[in-house]
Amino acid sequence: MIEVLEDIRKILETVPYIQKVSHGKPLPVQLEERFNAAYIALDSITYKPAKYGHGIESYDKYLYVKVIVNTLNDKDELSWALLHDDIIRIILDDTIILSKLIDRNIVASGFDEYGEYPKKSMELMFEFRIRSSCDQPA
Repeated sequence: MIEVLEDIRKILETVPYIQKVSHGKPLPVQLEERFNAAYIALDSITYKPAKYGHGIESYDKYLYVKVIVNTLNDKDELSWALLHDDIIRIILDDTIILSKLIDRNIVASGFDEYGEYPKKSMELMFEFRIRSSCDQPA
């Protein structure tokens, strides 16, 4: 699980217009000082049987990870939309860093209601499926 969360950080750090990537507590957009800022937050974990057996190696682990992004759209009113699509594309297309995954999906996106515009916040929810036996330390 830790490897997946670290890999997401490494992927987001490759996006040139993201200035901050953190596993820490997301700042409210009105308090954010560095734009664009992305926060990685594990939302939940579920387990589903993958094969017959009784141990953890019989299950797949589904990590639901939120990427919360605070954006500043003072030069382009739709820069948040471009960043949204770029984050989805880069996470779903990566096969080098996220090599232990069985599958990954974008589940949903949510957006604030322009209360602090031109600052805007959005959340992207991803699902990462890993075989539990692959997640054990060697």
